[in-house]
Amino acid sequence: MGSRWARATPNGPLRHQRGLTLTQAAEHLGTVPAPISELERGARLNIPLANAYLEYLNAA
Repeated sequence: MGSRWARATPNGPLRHQRGLTLTQAAEHLGTVPAPISELERGARLNIPLANAYLEYLNAA
């Protein structure tokens, strides 16, 4: 699971490819931008949020 996440968006490139902002992603996931930024930077891994974020990015 971790490696799947790491391949998907270690620094936000997939989100950028989709033309999404941190705020847009956070609003869709019902959170604020900070946890999304932490995921993208690898500062903190919240598995449920990471999985929801990855699903969102793959569907976008």
